[in-house]
Amino acid sequence: MSCPPSVSTILSPTDAAIVAAWLNCSDPNAYVHYSTSWGASDYTLNISVIDATTERLVDTRLLTTLENATAWINSNSFDEDEDDMPQATDVSDRLDG
Repeated sequence: MSCPPSVSTILSPTDAAIVAAWLNCSDPNAYVHYSTSWGASDYTLNISVIDATTERLVDTRLLTTLENATAWINSNSFDEDEDDMPQATDVSDRLDG
């Protein structure tokens, strides 16, 4: 499965750096799930790290985006109702795609 286009394009430089540091500390046997949160604005992105072995949520961050997060997810063919979410197994791919 391909990695998503760079999520850092819709985040502030500060948030992108925080997310990069957070993902670099994550277990390498994890993947990233991007979604929006029901009831939140279209400018809110939920980034979750999920253990690839157990499928359990490891951690999640809710961030305000500079661009419409819902449109970003839709334009990158992320279907929140499907199990085919983009996965990244290489830490360098997790943020920069």
